[in-house]
Amino acid sequence: MARSRFGEPPEDQIEVCPVTETQDIIAGKWKIIILWHLSRQTRRFNELQRLLPDISKGILTRQLRELEEDQMVHREVYKE
Repeated sequence: MARSRFGEPPEDQIEVCPVTETQDIIAGKWKIIILWHLSRQTRRFNELQRLLPDISKGILTRQLRELEEDQMVHREVYKE
């Protein structure tokens, strides 16, 4: 591994601690609560909104999209 003149590996080669990475993924007021509800059973968006009455629709949408980007949740669209 290449080292800088100060003995540190270059920034693009620094290994990220798994705990720090997990904290970054679930950071935020709602993500842990959302994950807990989804761990119990599959939920529709409106069900989550009812379970979390203090969260706005926009924040819930953003938090779910971030969790989906981080591959913590899977979103499936059903025809109605």
